[in-house]
Order: sequence, then structure tokens, then C-alpha cells
Amino acid sequence: MRRCLLALACLSSLAIFLSCLRQPPHDWRPTAVNVTVPRASSDFFVSKVTHSSSVRFLFLAGLEGTRHHGWSEVFRRCSESHGPCKFPGRLLELQRSLYTKNASGLFNPGNWTPASYAESARNVSLAMAALKQSSEALYLLNGAQEVETLTGMMSYPNFRVGLFPLHRPDLRMLAELAEQVAADLRILVLRRGIVDMIVSTVFRRNFSTLEEQVASLTDNALALFGQLTLLDRRFVYCVPTGPIDAAGAARLGDFLHPRLSGRGSGFELWQQALAVLATQAPSTNELGKLAMLKQLFAATSLIDDYCDRQAA
Repeated sequence: MRRCLLALACLSSLAIFLSCLRQPPHDWRPTAVNVTVPRASSDFFVSKVTHSSSVRFLFLAGLEGTRHHGWSEVFRRCSESHGPCKFPGRLLELQRSLYTKNASGLFNPGNWTPASYAESARNVSLAMAALKQSSEALYLLNGAQEVETLTGMMSYPNFRVGLFPLHRPDLRMLAELAEQVAADLRILVLRRGIVDMIVSTVFRRNFSTLEEQVASLTDNALALFGQLTLLDRRFVYCVPTGPIDAAGAARLGDFLHPRLSGRGSGFELWQQALAVLATQAPSTNELGKLAMLKQLFAATSLIDDYCDRQAA
């Protein structure tokens, strides 16, 4: 009797299995799922059309620890030497529309509402539209700020509040807003070795634990690379962290503003301003042996490859 019941159970299971095989394809195939997928990344690609020989806007795009403070000092010296570089003053409200700690801003999703996001985007657009009427200027959109302004350096990530990996710039949106108001935006990508970044942020400034910082920088490196791929390369110029020779200063100056080019009236003072980058904090190669840095190296290598192809 027990054998008969077991046989019937097996036959019943077999029948159920065969009935499943006979089900029409649309009941189980993923093609039946109604999912909307963007057609291509080109739908979101921002082309650079605007070019100005007098007024330009500059954003320093780099991971935390890529020497935003050093570059800010370069542009502060450029400004003090009567060069075209401009920041604070009229720029501060624009910078606060991009990011304000514990408040809304284009780069601060932790405090977004539909209304606040739209207001931040509108304020950024209006500010750039007004500033581009200046006679001659290179406006620095981030950096060179004191802590009390609450804008931070707008690095990747920026500040350490809430879900801090989400507090990072959005280059694609910034470029789109700039093109909408015919503002000439330039983006300087700051590069630095991963060991130097870790030494700067973990061991010198104690931002977080080594494990947390590696995870954060890896995530943000992938985000920065993804944003760069959605931009016309004419927006972007990549720079190393160390000293820049005369030829490099001329190429960088050509990209930033005519007055800073090798033929410009402010080139000599521009070279003097860049001299601040010759001083670097001591580093160590011991960290290079840590296996956990492999993921960060893989992520930053994408940015390096992007920059190397641009230079080729």
C-alpha cells in the first residue's frame, strides 16, 4: 500500500512538472515584464557649444584628497595678482546654490524636495547668466572657501553628513545648466595616486577608517567616471597633482582663459601661482601592499584611462 501511495505521489509531481513545461512563454520569460529602459546614454549626453574668450566658469572635479586646497590656493594667488581668476563675493550665492551643508542644493540630495531642487537649478542658471555679463573673468565655482560658508570644497564626496557618499557634485547637470544659459563651463579633473589620497584623508586628517574611506572613494571614483562619460570632452582638462612645468602651464592656461595662456599677459604670474603645487606632503608606499586598495585602484584607473585617452 505504501509503495502504491509513493508511486502516485511521484506521478503527481511528474504531471505538475510537465504542465509547467507546457505553459506559454509569456508567463515566465523576462520579455513579458513591462520595464522602461533608457534607449542610450546619448539621450543624456551634454555637448559643448558655448565658447567665450572673456568670461568662463571653472569647476574643480576630484576625489577627496586630490588637493582641492592646493588648487584653491593657486587660484587665490591668480586673483591677488590681478589675473582673471575670481571667487567669493558675488560667487558665494552661486556656490551655495550648488551645495550648502545641512540645507538644499543642486549637489545635496539628502535635503531635496521637488521644489527645492528646481529652485537650486534655477538659482544656478540665473547666477551664471548674470555673471557671464562681466567684462573678463574666470569664475571658480568651488574651493577657496572657509568652513563657515558651509559649501565645502565640493569634492567627491563633499562633507561627511548623513549618507555622505551621496553628497557629491553632478557634472552632467552643471554642464547642462551652463549650456542652457550659454555660459562657458570648464572642468578641471584633479588626479592623484591612491596611496597619497589615503594618507591625506585617513592618516593626516582622520576623516574615517581606512576601510570606510576605501569604500567611499571607490564609489565616488566610479560616479565621477560615469559623469565624465556623459560630457563632451571639450568641457574637460585633466591635471596631475605634482609640479607643472612651463609647457604644461601654457597648455593648462590655454584651456582656462586667454590671459593665462603662454601668449597671455598674465602667464608669468600664472606660473608663479602654480608653484604652490610643487610642495607635497610626504607619503608612503607601505599602503600599496594592502589588498583592499585593489578595488580603489581599479576604479581610479577608469578616470586615468579617460584622461590618458584625452591627452593622446
